[in-house]
Amino acid sequence: MPASGTFGDEIRNSWIGPNWRDLDLSLGKTFQIYENLHLEIRADSFNAFNHPNFSAPPSTIGPGITSSLTNPNALIPNATAITSTAAGNRDIQLGGRFTF
Repeated sequence: MPASGTFGDEIRNSWIGPNWRDLDLSLGKTFQIYENLHLEIRADSFNAFNHPNFSAPPSTIGPGITSSLTNPNALIPNATAITSTAAGNRDIQLGGRFTF
């Protein structure tokens, strides 16, 4: 542990989080109803394959784990555990639009 108010000896950008995978798809069709009246039907899918994107592990040790700081060789439970996702599940939206 570095002394209070000083920097540690870890190099920059050495803490890399999990990969991010996301695919958004859109499908639409325009129908002509009259000469100047059109109807567009559209379906949009966000995170189409429903791939989980995990958030980065915590970068600090919170007050709930300070008791292990007295023993530097003690293991810190869940200090680098990923406990949540960074993005939502698959979303699908349908829409329609009249153009005149």
